[in-house]
Amino acid sequence: MSTSNTNAIPPPAPLKVAGDVAADWERFKSEFDNYEIATDLVDSDARKRAAILLACRESAAHTIFRTFKFDDDADRNKVEKIKEAFDKHWLGEVNVTYERYVFHQRIQQPGETIEAFVADLRKLAKSCAFEHLEDSLIRDRIIIGIRDDPTRRRLLQQKNVTLADAIDACKASEATSRRLRTMSGAAVTEVDALTSAPSTHPRRRPRRTSKSRDRATPREPSNGRHCQYCDRRHGGPKEACPAFGQQCRKCGKKNHFQKVCRSTIKPEVCEITREELLTLNSGDKNRAYCNLRVNNYMVHFLMDCGATVNVLPLKDATAVSPKLRSLRPPESRLTMFDGTQLKTIGMLTAIAEHPLTGVRRHMDFNVAAKHERAILGMRACQDLELLSVNTANICAVDADTMSSVARHQPPPIVKKPSGTTRLPSPLTKDAVVKEYADLFSGVGLLEGDVYLEVDPSVPPVQMPPRKLPVAIRDRVKDELDHLCREDIIEPVTEPPAWISALLVVVKPNNKLRICIDPKPLNKALKRQHYPTMTIDDVLPQLAKAKVYSSIDAASASQP
Repeated sequence: MSTSNTNAIPPPAPLKVAGDVAADWERFKSEFDNYEIATDLVDSDARKRAAILLACRESAAHTIFRTFKFDDDADRNKVEKIKEAFDKHWLGEVNVTYERYVFHQRIQQPGETIEAFVADLRKLAKSCAFEHLEDSLIRDRIIIGIRDDPTRRRLLQQKNVTLADAIDACKASEATSRRLRTMSGAAVTEVDALTSAPSTHPRRRPRRTSKSRDRATPREPSNGRHCQYCDRRHGGPKEACPAFGQQCRKCGKKNHFQKVCRSTIKPEVCEITREELLTLNSGDKNRAYCNLRVNNYMVHFLMDCGATVNVLPLKDATAVSPKLRSLRPPESRLTMFDGTQLKTIGMLTAIAEHPLTGVRRHMDFNVAAKHERAILGMRACQDLELLSVNTANICAVDADTMSSVARHQPPPIVKKPSGTTRLPSPLTKDAVVKEYADLFSGVGLLEGDVYLEVDPSVPPVQMPPRKLPVAIRDRVKDELDHLCREDIIEPVTEPPAWISALLVVVKPNNKLRICIDPKPLNKALKRQHYPTMTIDDVLPQLAKAKVYSSIDAASASQP
């Protein structure tokens, strides 16, 4: 080879130390091997080969090379030793289990040719240690992962299908579909020329309804009209339509393009999305957003202090981790406040960096396929110093939480107003119960009287007593005596107009609950038409409240 021809061969692209370094290193090694063969460097001096190898890299990669330690100083001038050092630095030990997981998750992407799909499967299989099963497993992955269902059906019907047979069948189907689309376009043009004159007696076609127009299965356009799914002219079966199998960028449905999409997008203020289930639906002006670099890719996050995890949409996850190679199975199910489950396809770990402060953290992100907004949870917001909690203004009733707060800051000084009771600060459960002991002992007593008006036109009902099991009769008698002592019920010595049946329910703690069957009585009671207060009406009255307790309505009393 002449010198002029040798210099005309371009060297491989420089090795980059950002992004997916392992994949770029494999690319660089393959290109450099071809470059050595093309320029006759294989038989050259070892120092010259090593110098050219190091010259094709970025300065950052050369800096890393200077930190390597070799058993012999002469190994620094040997290409094979240099490659082994970089393999150990960037590739490390291969996790066969994870590599096989990535291999078995690989499917053909929309618009991806069968050649590119098979080439990537072969590349993934190299690190899976399949050994003599490599060809058969690649064949199985092709049959399972292709997007052409008719071809998959034909391959599953055959016996003893080899890898070559599967690849040939997929290539033949792909080429046939491509040729069919070309021939169909020419056939439509030719038919237009022959049938341009209208028929004397046209056949009436049934009118298509809006429901039939929205079907996702493309039809062959007649009379050379534009296809309603791709806005082009073509014929043939539904697989010949360019929009078949494609996803609309507007509505997300399949088998049609965005420019012919008939769906309407409702205003955001009227649409209830999953994102509103994680935050308060009060408008964007009351929400907080931030931009973070995740693996050097800028992501627009919604800061949600009520979320315990971080969420990435699928479109951002594919930019953060190309082809989702670092995706792993989800560790838990994500449940929103209304009990619905947010479906995720996996988790990935990435480095999140604040673009202003430079703070970097390793964070876990849940990847959601049908979620449109990235969400940053409370813990991540605190780690990146985006949000903080003022614990001094929070009343901790729980003893463990109070002791944790007290260890980090001194208790504030509380001045004793005139005529009020002084309580320790921060408050504790024991202190509140001791100060207001009357509220936590005995049976609760509600102030005021309750008047029940009965419709006189409804005849009184005297229900017969129900049978009680012998085993609980004594316990029921003791409970009735207890209710009499607490002035909850009182004995009746005269014949009443209304008699309700006694009901006895055994509680989970094995105690008895005494109640009646009010069904006949409810028919005679007159309803009081007072509006019931909602939670929105009650919350403003609790603005300054600091201590809350649950109410036990198991028993009641009247003065």
